[in-house]
Amino acid sequence: MSYVPPKTWKMGAVLALGAAVAVAGFVSGVLLFGLSLGVCFLIWIVGALMVNRWKYPSSDAHSGPGPQTNPEN
Repeated sequence: MSYVPPKTWKMGAVLALGAAVAVAGFVSGVLLFGLSLGVCFLIWIVGALMVNRWKYPSSDAHSGPGPQTNPEN
């Protein structure tokens, strides 16, 4: 068995959750067809952003482009 990084299974969980919402809308009719598509894509986009944000958190308040300044110097 090989090592699976945490990011891989977190992205898999986001994929599975979005697919479950889509299937719930398509098959069982819990949500409207268009609404289930929108919610599915929203889960995938926000979930991927959250997984990537948690993977590489910003180390300081500076998050924009350009040189980083150190206020202690």
